[in-house]
Amino acid sequence: EAFFIVFNIVKIVIVVIWLNHVIACCWFATVSPNLSEPSSVPASASELGSDLHGDDLNVYLTMFHRSLVNWSGDMDLFQGSTSERVFTVVSMLFAFVASASVVSSITSSMTR
Repeated sequence: EAFFIVFNIVKIVIVVIWLNHVIACCWFATVSPNLSEPSSVPASASELGSDLHGDDLNVYLTMFHRSLVNWSGDMDLFQGSTSERVFTVVSMLFAFVASASVVSSITSSMTR
């Protein structure tokens, strides 16, 4: 039974990582066409020393970090364009509902 609980928790964590990957890829697609414009560089990323004009891995990891931050509801992220702001709002709403579902699933699997 303990194995089943741990297996369910690991499965949930993998799904959360995959969802963050999908959000990061969508965010990357939202930001990448505008990388030549200075306003599209998020202030939080430049404050952290990240250069969004670098290689794709650095930009992806910055976007993955931003998607992880959405799960906690933190708003220290600054969007550079309207499309980024819309994507942030939608992803934060999704993350809110998904995080409640994750907590519910973990709690239910542990109380069986």
